Amino acid sequence: MCAPSYPPLESQNMPGLSLSGAAALLLWVSPHFTLTNAQQLNKPNSQVNPWRIWDDAPGASDTFAEYYPIGNGRIGMMLSGDPRREMLRLNENSFWSGGPLNRINPDAQSTVRKMRELILGGSQKLAEAEDLGVQGYTGTPLSTRHFYKMGNLKLTQTLPDGAVADYERWLGIDDAVAGAYFSVGNTTYQRDYLASQPDNIIAIRLRASKPGSINIRVRIDRGSDLNRYQGWSVPANGDSTVTGGQTADANPIVWAAGARIGSKGGKVSTLGDTVRCEGADEATVFFQSWTSYRRADPKQAVISDLAGISKSFEELREAHVADYKKFFDRVSISLGASNATLKALKTSSRMISITAEGFDPELASLFFQLGRYLLISSSRPEPGSGGTDLSLPPNLQGIWNDAYHPVWGSKYTVNINLRK
Repeated sequence: MCAPSYPPLESQNMPGLSLSGAAALLLWVSPHFTLTNAQQLNKPNSQVNPWRIWDDAPGASDTFAEYYPIGNGRIGMMLSGDPRREMLRLNENSFWSGGPLNRINPDAQSTVRKMRELILGGSQKLAEAEDLGVQGYTGTPLSTRHFYKMGNLKLTQTLPDGAVADYERWLGIDDAVAGAYFSVGNTTYQRDYLASQPDNIIAIRLRASKPGSINIRVRIDRGSDLNRYQGWSVPANGDSTVTGGQTADANPIVWAAGARIGSKGGKVSTLGDTVRCEGADEATVFFQSWTSYRRADPKQAVISDLAGISKSFEELREAHVADYKKFFDRVSISLGASNATLKALKTSSRMISITAEGFDPELASLFFQLGRYLLISSSRPEPGSGGTDLSLPPNLQGIWNDAYHPVWGSKYTVNINLRK
């Protein structure tokens, strides 16, 4: 990911070129070289794509349900598409509130026998059986582990002064690539987000219509000013930041998460635990995370993975889309065509417009495929596991969680969540 270079004028065979002629040539050549670095960014026009969820505004920073989810089965991210300050929500599916927990009640076997006897004794004994079961049959301790919030990837982008215009944010259900598009002044910007299963990484590409216009900063935290949930946070390799720690438990989960910036042109550097990219034509932010469930040294695994990235975003995207479509393309659905008025609406407005009289068949098909997208994105075996299958099924929220104490613990449950 290096800026293109050009030979000096002295190396070009141009005999007899006067100083004024050289100056004139530079005036002509310079803009042509500049154009090679410019990006041709076309409006996404998501309304014409039946397999896109889209909106004309970023997700509200305090409304997690307005974020768009991406995931590769193991790591997940929720994105809002905020042009200047985006708080990307992070998860890793083995990051729970603690390690393995033995909850077998030592009195369970004998209690079950007593409960059976009471139940067979008649309905007047049911309350006594229930009370007995609460004490002698439930797990000890009472609760299982709960799924933990990994943290936030803070992406700050410096933009020209002025209002944001032409905004569009989308999630492609058919290719598992999300994006945000907007302009400020006479410069257009675009971000593309994907969670690659083949390359086991999350990547965010940032482009602009003018060369040298990408100026960003990234850092990872866990949303606590009191630093209760991080053990350490350090820069790495001049282009990365890594943070981690362990859960507060006798049998803890050790974890690490990191981000790296690669750029075309410009300068990438670290300052404290922040990675900065200044004056780039294009930049890609990579995110990786591991826990001790899969890696003996999560910190070193994150640093090694980030340092080892050699593919361009386009190469990552090509492999990611091909892999995802092997699953997505197994099922197609058509419930009919929606009218042009409905199809022109952003997805949130189409949801509000649903009525018994005004059926929106293409929205219903999109909703069906969204369910498949979420399952594919939160339930995949880990690539390159060497025959050791450490993949985990989706929990109550799939893989996406923004709370340290989520509803129902975002757990695995069998009483109401697994049904025939």
